[in-house]
Amino acid sequence: VRAAFGDLPGYLAAWLAWLTMYMANAAFAVNFTAYLGYFVSGLEGAAGTGMSVALVWLATGLNCRGIRVVGAVAIVLTCLLLAPTVVLIALALVHASHDPFMPFAHPGKPLGGAVGDGLLIALYMIGGFEKLTLNAGEVQDPRRAFAVALAVVVPACALTFLLPTLAALLVAGDWT
Repeated sequence: VRAAFGDLPGYLAAWLAWLTMYMANAAFAVNFTAYLGYFVSGLEGAAGTGMSVALVWLATGLNCRGIRVVGAVAIVLTCLLLAPTVVLIALALVHASHDPFMPFAHPGKPLGGAVGDGLLIALYMIGGFEKLTLNAGEVQDPRRAFAVALAVVVPACALTFLLPTLAALLVAGDWT
């Protein structure tokens, strides 16, 4: 941003990226606690706030331990998240009873609206890739490393959205 628009826009972009990183991390902790509340009772009020704060401190502690620890934890958590998804997709394939493409869009929504909603989800999915430039100075050969990483991660992200949706439609077949 700085190279294209000057010092002030570059500074503001970096500052806002830094600020939103902290707000997003706190929002993730609050969302995790809210989801956990469906399975564990008593996570309302002070207990929920305490859980969210503890998650932020846990992430902070991991970051203080270094990138290798964070990377290892990220790999383990990714595997733990994807394992049930893969199992459920496989079960859906075995028990498929509907055509997932009929109807192609929600019957109560015009095709343009459905495509627009899909584009909003796609924009959300690619959000954050612009922050790669903030780390480029810390990566060996960032031009090659980021190209390889994006070539793997972007299709993988798309599949983590598409395959569970397809599996659900194969089994349920109902848009409502």
